[in-house]
Amino acid sequence: MRDHYRKRLTDSAAIRRLLTGQVSLGKLVASLLGALRPPAPPSSLTQDMASGIKDFGGEVFFLIAGRDRTGKAFLATSDKADPRIATCPDAAHAYVEPQAREWLEERLVEALCG
Repeated sequence: MRDHYRKRLTDSAAIRRLLTGQVSLGKLVASLLGALRPPAPPSSLTQDMASGIKDFGGEVFFLIAGRDRTGKAFLATSDKADPRIATCPDAAHAYVEPQAREWLEERLVEALCG
């Protein structure tokens, strides 16, 4: 989120939308406050998922966007040495960055073609 807003502050079109009232100030403030909150500690559900994943021996791969809050929560309770987990450090939630999208496509092809 922080990276998103840093980029938006340098985007003239985004600033123009803000200044012309095309952006909901209430939603903007709520989103900014959310970006300032520290990530939530792992929940028992997250810990249960990590435990189940650890014990699962089947073919599975986890592709994690390193800048995604959910990905960070998952990694916080996961075994860092688990070879089934791959992280793209620069990826946001939707892998919209060109290098992140390329990384994701390569991992998917590897998983499908084995």
